[in-house]
Amino acid sequence: MGLKEYRKKRDFKKTREPSSGKLKKEYERIFVIQEHHASHLHYDFRLELNGVLKSWAVPKGPSQDPHVKRLAIEVEDHPLSYAGFEGTIPKGEYGAGTVKIWDHGEWVPTDAPNAQLKKGHLEFDLEGEKMHGRWMLVRTHSYGNSKKNNWLLMKKSDTKKAVSPKKGKLPSFVPPQLATLTSHPPEGKNWLHEIKYDGYRTACRIDNKKVQLLTRSGLDWSDKYKGLEKECHKIPAQSAYLDGEVVWVDEHGKTQFQGLQNVLTNQKNDNIYYYVFDLLHLNGEDLQELPLTERKRLLLALLKKTKSKRILYSEHFETRGSEIFAASCKMDLEGIISKQADKAYESGRGKSWVKSKCKHVQEFVIGGYTPRKNGTGLGSLLMGAFDQNHKFRFVGKIGTGYGFAESSMLLKKFKKLHAKDNPFEVKTPKERAAVYVKPQLVANVEFGAWTGDKVLRHAAYKGLREDKSAKDVLLAEPAAATADEVKFTHPDKILFPASKNTKQDLANYYTAIQKSILPHLINRPLSLLRCPSGAGKSCFFQKHAEGTIPGIFSDQIGSKTKGEMQEIIYAKELQGLLGLVQMNTLELHSWGCHINNIDNPDLIVFDLDPDPAVDWKKVKQAALTLKKMLERLGLKSFLKVTGGKGLHLHVPVVPEYSWEQIKSFAKTVCYKMMLDE
Repeated sequence: MGLKEYRKKRDFKKTREPSSGKLKKEYERIFVIQEHHASHLHYDFRLELNGVLKSWAVPKGPSQDPHVKRLAIEVEDHPLSYAGFEGTIPKGEYGAGTVKIWDHGEWVPTDAPNAQLKKGHLEFDLEGEKMHGRWMLVRTHSYGNSKKNNWLLMKKSDTKKAVSPKKGKLPSFVPPQLATLTSHPPEGKNWLHEIKYDGYRTACRIDNKKVQLLTRSGLDWSDKYKGLEKECHKIPAQSAYLDGEVVWVDEHGKTQFQGLQNVLTNQKNDNIYYYVFDLLHLNGEDLQELPLTERKRLLLALLKKTKSKRILYSEHFETRGSEIFAASCKMDLEGIISKQADKAYESGRGKSWVKSKCKHVQEFVIGGYTPRKNGTGLGSLLMGAFDQNHKFRFVGKIGTGYGFAESSMLLKKFKKLHAKDNPFEVKTPKERAAVYVKPQLVANVEFGAWTGDKVLRHAAYKGLREDKSAKDVLLAEPAAATADEVKFTHPDKILFPASKNTKQDLANYYTAIQKSILPHLINRPLSLLRCPSGAGKSCFFQKHAEGTIPGIFSDQIGSKTKGEMQEIIYAKELQGLLGLVQMNTLELHSWGCHINNIDNPDLIVFDLDPDPAVDWKKVKQAALTLKKMLERLGLKSFLKVTGGKGLHLHVPVVPEYSWEQIKSFAKTVCYKMMLDE
């Protein structure tokens, strides 16, 4: 088909879509699926072939269910560089709307692809982030007077996964599957999301009447969990291997690692529960090669027959990962685990299980300590972890989280581990009174953020992890940036002279409050006040991209004047906010709309900006009067302090009205308020 039709439909002076361009090769043969919010939401499915992207519009998107066939309308070939395109196609242009990459990866045809296309039956394997297994495109008929065709897109099977369980001997131990840390949960229909529990990873092995509760390293802790071990005898299976988490639950229903430590130390089983989320073996059948959804179906059926109030099924959610994550953080939980629904169980750390944390909680290794200034008792713990080169790196000290009993217990353990030499190979601690120990004890640590040179800030001790080996504690860095991952030049530069707060301080503050600030900024056009020399010095406003700012994206949007375009900038996640800190941005002004709906605002801001001579009481009274007026109109408002004595009233609205309609309404409200005065 070539690119003639593609270019004929587009005015490249108005749209940022590529007119041509080669593809940066990452795979032998790439595929991409783009989510396209045009007049109707659809998904564009594209396969690299013959120097172009063969393309189909799939109105309802691909289905992972082999029994579901989805209409795929053949459209014009696209240039290879389109595989990396994301942005907004302006109004009036062909395909106007927002385009973003939904999935991408490699496709492998089962036979000569050109011959298959000609026959109208293309069969291929996909290996992407969401799409896996064998798929088919089957031509049905042409439509209208066009030479284009309607096709059906359907999943055939998973090429590398067994469809049914195989017979197998009950394993003595299976190394657990581990989740990779990420800054935000994945989206897509192929992901399941579970609550992340704050406890001990534990496998339950049942062999006839013998029950074992095994740690993540294979230690038998059945005696420690005596009460749970008795409960596991209630599972109606001849043989089974379950994977889950042993937790302690407080009076509010939350799991707490420190509480679990306490009851185990005191040899009690009060409020201990076993949340089970996977089933690897059942009655002589090895289930590890089955898709996760099938394993969980069998697990739920098994646990429904188990008459125990202490053994619980770990529910999963199939809604958007971001929504589940936000809800778990609001409930003050640790975070979520996201798992690919169609994947087999794979021991070790991989990308088919990922974890998103509301709190920074990680394991670190104790490499030393400092005594209290009076010479008795524990002052602080010196913490480390092994880097990618397996060198023991100092990551900071901890001076809180342990009471007298915990301090005494730790000091007793340290006596057996004293070391003459400093065990830290990277970034030696500067404490003169440091006492070094062999790096063998693993501790759970909650912390506020990382500094620019990878040192923990506001860290607190949460307890020892006896189930994990020190050599397995590696520096875990999320897939997207946090405060320590954006490279700051001059992190100690003072941005606010009055308080002496630095660039790094501002980045750490934004990281700490990201759950509160990001919803007001993400995917909204931004105007910036940049102050290269800090507050009180020369500053300037910026509304468009200037060079490359980490995590900041730009796009072209159409204005009310026909043919006129303007550039906007926006952030997608925390990395963008931190990138703006690197650029000495002190004020962030977000638009009252989102980038995917520029013409319909979702926020009205009433700005009360009083003359210096106006008394503060009058300003407050004006805000209250306006708030009551809005309430009579059925509108809820939120107060925001701005400047010395200015106030904003923010009013969220459904994005159904134009800017002109919103401005007219706001003007009418203000005029009415003035008349009433």
